[in-house]
Amino acid sequence: MPAAADDSARTVISGGWSGQGLLTGLRATGRPGPLDAGGEVDPGGDTADPNGRTLQLTPAPNGDFTNVTAAALAAGPPLPVRTVGDDPTADYQLGERIGEGGSGVVREAIQVSLGRTVAVKRLKPGRPDARPRFLAEARVVGGLDHPNILPVYELAADEGGEPFLVMKRVVGTPWSESIRTMTRAENLRILAAVADAVAFAHSRGVVHRDIKPENVLLGAFGEVLLNDWGLALTEEDRADARDAQRRIARQQAARCRADRDDGEAPTGRLCGGIDATGIAGTPAYMAPEQARGDAEDLGPGTDVYLLGAVLFEIATGRRPHAGETLTACLKSAAANRLDLPEPPRQEPVVNRYRPERFDVALSDDPCGDDDEAEWDAELVQIARRVMADDPADRPPGVAAFKELLAEYESHTESVRLTRRGRQLAAEADRSGDYASFGLATRTLMEALAAWEGNDCARQTLRAVRIVFAERACDNGDLELGEGLIEAGGLHDEPVAERCREARQRLANAEAERSALEQGVLKWSRAFLASPDCVFLVDLTDGRVTEVNDQFTALLGYAPADVVGKTVDEAAFWPPSRCREKFVHGLQERGEFENAEVDFHMKGGGRLTMLVSARATEVDGRRVVVANARDMTVRKRQEAGLKKSEDRLRRTQRIAGLGTWELDVASGAVYWSEETFRIAGLEPADEPPGFDEYLDTVHPDDRPALLMALDAAGKGGDGFEVQVRHRLPTGGWNRVLTRGEPIKDADGNVLELFGSVLDVSGSCDAE
Repeated sequence: MPAAADDSARTVISGGWSGQGLLTGLRATGRPGPLDAGGEVDPGGDTADPNGRTLQLTPAPNGDFTNVTAAALAAGPPLPVRTVGDDPTADYQLGERIGEGGSGVVREAIQVSLGRTVAVKRLKPGRPDARPRFLAEARVVGGLDHPNILPVYELAADEGGEPFLVMKRVVGTPWSESIRTMTRAENLRILAAVADAVAFAHSRGVVHRDIKPENVLLGAFGEVLLNDWGLALTEEDRADARDAQRRIARQQAARCRADRDDGEAPTGRLCGGIDATGIAGTPAYMAPEQARGDAEDLGPGTDVYLLGAVLFEIATGRRPHAGETLTACLKSAAANRLDLPEPPRQEPVVNRYRPERFDVALSDDPCGDDDEAEWDAELVQIARRVMADDPADRPPGVAAFKELLAEYESHTESVRLTRRGRQLAAEADRSGDYASFGLATRTLMEALAAWEGNDCARQTLRAVRIVFAERACDNGDLELGEGLIEAGGLHDEPVAERCREARQRLANAEAERSALEQGVLKWSRAFLASPDCVFLVDLTDGRVTEVNDQFTALLGYAPADVVGKTVDEAAFWPPSRCREKFVHGLQERGEFENAEVDFHMKGGGRLTMLVSARATEVDGRRVVVANARDMTVRKRQEAGLKKSEDRLRRTQRIAGLGTWELDVASGAVYWSEETFRIAGLEPADEPPGFDEYLDTVHPDDRPALLMALDAAGKGGDGFEVQVRHRLPTGGWNRVLTRGEPIKDADGNVLELFGSVLDVSGSCDAE
């Protein structure tokens, strides 16, 4: 709990000050009405720091000033008695001192009943004058339960009857210690949280009157807490102050009339205008009505002004009101003179994100420097609007103030997007990449959507469209370039004429191509009806002159997507080593057969095609006719066949079943892998010869096997015989061999097909 939360930040004016003279000096700063500048301020008392200290003055009937206000709040029900001290039996066991002010001390303590650490604020001995204000503040804060207001747990009295306040113990530091080192975004986030606390207080009829960074506690875990409600006024307080001000004004007016009737000059006394019933707050941040002691204007608008004063400090790094002395600072506050720094010097800027090609497009660059300035002109403008002299000219409440902050934050996001858009534009200009140009364009459009008044984004977007359109037209992408000209309203820019000239050149080229196409029309019709994809390429300029219907149906490209463009521009056959080899073969031999390549479909997929091409001459011009056959079905069938074969091999291995085939005419033999294993042989590229195989069969089983094979080969029926095969380990396994002849239409045996099944472990093998 920092000392700033206590009365140490409050300056009490001693008897050395002439109260009437001080107020007279303040009123002489431009407030309307007949004012008397008589009276003086004791120079010896005008030495306090005018910038950070809280000042509280209220007039007594004799014209002097005291620091007692809101006495009505101090009166209330009797306080519960709690024991406080170092005794282990005390309700609150006091610990180390964590803060001290002019009239109070804050110490850490343990609330024994709950076992929690709290902060206990007590009055210093010998300060009975501070008791009413102490009780008033406690009861005001006790009624404000909000996440951004330091919670009060209890208001009680010790055994001696002295009041003390129990609050949440928060480890942190005053915002004033870090406001100059935090980023603008971090400070605005804290200010928004403070504004939430103020809005809640206003909803309960309470005005803070002393909002400043010193009175905001930043907790170690992200807490933002508005403290020091010692000057807070309720609605009843403000009504009483207005009544008192009017009563004093009537009394002073009567005394002034009496002085004039007696022929005396009313020196040292305010005659005319509205007199003040009190000055309270921090001069460096005060609203004019605070510095003038004007209870008539004191209200929620005063706190709105103070929020604007803190915003001013965030924007400029300075407190709003300055003065070498307290009186000078109060006079500045009363006259609402702001300590504005010199505005940033406007110079021509060479923006590091702007490429040379943008020099003409951004001849009047509205962007300025990309780095964050020392102070934010827009934020200062918002602060000055909030800090209007007349409360009626300020935002009507805290919610309206926060709306201004939200609008500024949207502008900040727009500026960030603009900066990013300029970076992307520079990258696009270097690379010439259309996607980069498109990303820069979209980013700048987002910046304008966030803030329509962003002239930098608007001008940069125009420049990007100009350069993008130049690139597109130079590359022959006339539809793109013309679309950019239309979208950006660039019809009067040189790029528009540039694109018109390119369009005329394209029209001339199309006329020439049309004549060529007529010459090859008859020749190409046969290909247009082909079930394969067919496309023609003019070798003089490398552009596609025609595609057939199957090309459109299979790849999804409309003729307009391809015709008139090079293969690269059409993008259906991207560059690859295979394509380079294909083109090289065409150049050397005038033809290329059966190149297996991948074509890109317009919808995003790929098709494997078998491409052949031949160069020919039509009407004196060299043309390539390319034929592409869809290999997808074949690839799928091949993959399916391979999968089936793999599955068959796995099934045979699991079942211990092998297969064999014998071509009767040639004697060629085929064995499956499992057949090799069952026969006790290692799989090889070629099955063993018949004699080699017969050598693996048990001698006793060979006659039956030979008889079955001979009968089947001569046109008999299938057979089934059980034989024994020698294993590499020296033992024998039992194999059930089946065979069946395959005959032609005349009954001649063409092949023998059969299977072998390892039955060594079955009952049948016994």
